[in-house]
Amino acid sequence: METRFIKKQMTAAYQYSYTRLALNYYTLYETLTEEPELPGKGGAFLLTLNELIGAYLEGKEILNRLD
Repeated sequence: METRFIKKQMTAAYQYSYTRLALNYYTLYETLTEEPELPGKGGAFLLTLNELIGAYLEGKEILNRLD
């Protein structure tokens, strides 16, 4: 009985995390379309993150690019 409760909690946590990732990605995408050249290291990080998430959603291999 306890393991079923834990599995339900984990499933809810995964769904919540997935929803937050989707909303954050949408916000990032909106920001990049409005301001294509973001300054500094933050801009480079956001562009790389956008490429990685886009590649992941297309089903491409991204593990070698995470280093």
